[in-house]
Amino acid sequence: MLEKTDSAPASTTEGGTALHIWLFGGLSSLVKDRPAIIEMPKDFTATDVIAEMGKRYGQEFLDSVTEANGEKIKCCKIFLDGLPVEDVDWPLETEGDKAEMEMILLAADEGG
Repeated sequence: MLEKTDSAPASTTEGGTALHIWLFGGLSSLVKDRPAIIEMPKDFTATDVIAEMGKRYGQEFLDSVTEANGEKIKCCKIFLDGLPVEDVDWPLETEGDKAEMEMILLAADEGG
């Protein structure tokens, strides 16, 4: 199980978002924190979140959610405040300074 390399705030500085990330499927066994909490600037994408999680939890996390070229693998699904994130490079909008994100790694028999 991967441990974070630094602490993360429960709330953010002005204009940022405290992102509470819940991991499911094969990802749930990789990261000890429940939820993982990271601070993101006002304008962020799912790709930015994956990169930040990679910085915090290392290459094993990145290898689980990205292809060799750095793109998100198809069987990794991401939701922000309950809504699916279809384009990982599109800026995400949140209400307030906190948001919930879910990342799930689907097995082949679940549509992954």
